[in-house]
Amino acid sequence: MSSNSFQATNFSIKGATSINRIRIGFSIVMLFVNLLSIVSNAQGEGASKSTILNLLIEFMILGYGIAQIILIRKNKLTPFFITLGVYLDILMYTMIFIVVTVTAASLEAMVGTLKMPFFIMLYFFVMIYSGLLLSPRTTLVVGYLALIGTFSMDYFAWLNGVQFRYATDKAEEMSVFFEVIKLVFFILGIHILTSVVKFLVNVSEIATVSSKEAEQKTAEAEKTKDRITSEADALNKNTSEMKTEMDTLNTEIQSQVSSMEQISASLEELAASTDSAAEFVKAQFVKIEDLNRESDTLHSILKEVRVSTESLSKTTEESKVYSRDVSAAMEVLGTNFNEVSKSFQKVQDVNDIMREIADRTNLLALNASIEAARAGDHGKGFAVVAQEVAKLADSASENASTISKIIAEAAKLITNGNSAAEETKRKVSVQESGFSSIVTNLNQLQTRVENQGQIHDSFLKSFRELFDLSRQIESIASEQKNGTKEVVQALSSIEQSSNIISEGSSRMRSNLEELSEQSQRLVAK
Repeated sequence: MSSNSFQATNFSIKGATSINRIRIGFSIVMLFVNLLSIVSNAQGEGASKSTILNLLIEFMILGYGIAQIILIRKNKLTPFFITLGVYLDILMYTMIFIVVTVTAASLEAMVGTLKMPFFIMLYFFVMIYSGLLLSPRTTLVVGYLALIGTFSMDYFAWLNGVQFRYATDKAEEMSVFFEVIKLVFFILGIHILTSVVKFLVNVSEIATVSSKEAEQKTAEAEKTKDRITSEADALNKNTSEMKTEMDTLNTEIQSQVSSMEQISASLEELAASTDSAAEFVKAQFVKIEDLNRESDTLHSILKEVRVSTESLSKTTEESKVYSRDVSAAMEVLGTNFNEVSKSFQKVQDVNDIMREIADRTNLLALNASIEAARAGDHGKGFAVVAQEVAKLADSASENASTISKIIAEAAKLITNGNSAAEETKRKVSVQESGFSSIVTNLNQLQTRVENQGQIHDSFLKSFRELFDLSRQIESIASEQKNGTKEVVQALSSIEQSSNIISEGSSRMRSNLEELSEQSQRLVAK
């Protein structure tokens, strides 16, 4: 343990106070001795100076001893200054011892002073009360400082002429053997005192721990006592409340017994109603099963209608495409008829030109025949040519008339064909509109059939769920019937148990009264 840890417990605080009281008391004694020495040696100048110096040192020791007492009471003294005060004690007493030794009247008196046990006893006295600080290190340091002070006295004596020998035969000589024994004794004493201080420190720590544990246990015992008192009060209060509750419970149990009898009668009526409901559920279950089979048949019919509608819609769509192709072909045919009509008109124009040429050729042949007749014999050959040209012109005129008739008949036929094509185109367009309407209606019919199929599927699913639900209701009704019987039996058992509980509550009330009396006695203790 360090030298500044003496304030950790009440023991170290009291030790510091005791040290200063011892210091003050010993200083007062030493002051009194020094004053007597001054009075008795008033005629010796040398003795008077050493005594006065010793008196001043004792006043210093007394002064800082009183100062430390005051600071301890004000709780302002630090561990450092307490320890420093012990070190100063060793230093001051060493100075006194050295002064006493050096100022001895002769070497024999100096040797006599060194052999006095008072100095060693005083050093050990300081070491002993340093142990009250409960600091082994401080005691050890004080011991070795005292050892240094003891041999400082020998050193100053040696400086002043005292001889140190192993074997002494003179009064002014000191024995080395005696000094070695003193050294060994001093060191042993230092370590013994240090061990004692360590033991005291351990005892102090154990005492502190035991004191804290005792305080804790005392506090816990007080808390336990308070808790027991509180619990006893609470128990007393609870027992009173429980007695009231038990009375209420007993009344309620009697009321519940009556209610149980009414409930039992109601459950018997409910069991009869459950049987009737079970029969109704069975009949409903059979009807739902028939509807389920009919729904399967309707589902098959709807499926066939959907397939037929899809096939008819496909066929109608193909017919619509064919009608569209025929309408396009009629339009092309009408265009071709118009082109042919235009071509025939051009041929008619050419035929008219040929007829005009034939007329002019015939007129030219007539003029040639007239001119050939005027020419006489010279114009006979020319007249024959004119006749042939006239015949050729007549033939060309006849052919033009024939071609004109043929063109007129062909134009008439083309006009009739064009009219027929236009009529066909119009009818095909009407037919295409009809097919479009049919396709639209078939698509709507197909959509409605599909919707009807979905509705029917949902309806069929609902029927199946209703079928399963009916089966579950039938099972539940059967279980409810059995459960009702069990509930009736349970109610009978509960009625018996209620009677037992009523009797038990009466006994418990008696026990609670006894427990209340015990808690009151516990609080009184």
